Amino acid sequence: PLPPEETPEDWRRRAVEAVGALARHPDGEPILEAVRRLWEEPLAPALAARPGRVRLAGELARLLAEPGRITQGLKGTCAATCVQTWLAEAWPARLARILADLCGPEGRAPLPGGPDGEPAALLRDEKVLAWNEAEGRRDPLSRLFQAAAMQFAEPTLDYQNLVDGFVERGEVVEGPGLSLSEFERLLEAASGQAWKVLSEVNDKALAMLGLDGPDTPRLDRDGLAILRRSVAAGDPVFVTLASPLMTVDRVPGADALLAEHPEARGTPLPHKVRVYGVGPGPDGAEEIGYDDPLDPAEPWIPGVRTRIDDRQGRCAMPAADFMGLAVELSYRPCYFEPGAG
Repeated sequence: PLPPEETPEDWRRRAVEAVGALARHPDGEPILEAVRRLWEEPLAPALAARPGRVRLAGELARLLAEPGRITQGLKGTCAATCVQTWLAEAWPARLARILADLCGPEGRAPLPGGPDGEPAALLRDEKVLAWNEAEGRRDPLSRLFQAAAMQFAEPTLDYQNLVDGFVERGEVVEGPGLSLSEFERLLEAASGQAWKVLSEVNDKALAMLGLDGPDTPRLDRDGLAILRRSVAAGDPVFVTLASPLMTVDRVPGADALLAEHPEARGTPLPHKVRVYGVGPGPDGAEEIGYDDPLDPAEPWIPGVRTRIDDRQGRCAMPAADFMGLAVELSYRPCYFEPGAG
């Protein structure tokens, strides 16, 4: 189904407009080649039947012309969604090729990097071809990418989209979301770059061991400076926000899911976001701009001041509030300066 606010006529018109916009994009030629592949070349039979070539080709054009449309829906795929949206903005031709590959007969999409330099690829999961209510506004291509990304990040378990968790021997053994090491595996493979991580847990361990000197990066001491340097250079930083007040029942649109699973109410919900800006806000105080993959219509993180800048997830929060919630941070190592704070 289409989002509630779109008719088929609206969707088709916007898809055509997106193709026109991509024709003027600096990477327009390889992007439109991927759109052509979905339109003309063999697809996985189940995808060719539904949602079909028209929907797949149109969605590919639309999400690359307007990456803000990418969302996690009501799934716990915030980390994978952050990576997908970043690829759409930074390397749209790469994402276009990956998505076209996932739709092909083999369903295998090579990635630029891999663990220990080994070849890596996303693999289409045949169990995620069908839509279900918890998809929310997530489009069919994002469903394929995010489920494949979750599976790549944790290859020792079976990620199942319908239950939104990792399964072993028929039992859910790991809930939605990715650990820090799993996210690092996905991020390095998708980008072909080296990343480092900071975390609240690591800070405490370093302090206990007496290894928290100025040459060792710490989240509490160096995190904000790393954010400033990264965004000044045009690179993102991925941050996990968490607090005892961030729970499943706070998530926009979660009422229907909680009606089926009332036991989930009150469950802590760490949330991955992508930082894209640091600078003065309307009152002159420093604030952090970030992309929330939930695309909330109103502030949902309690206890802090959040501003929603658009319906596509662009938000802002005072820097002090943001860093108070930050428990994990993934960054390019070149942006840490020892002793600088």
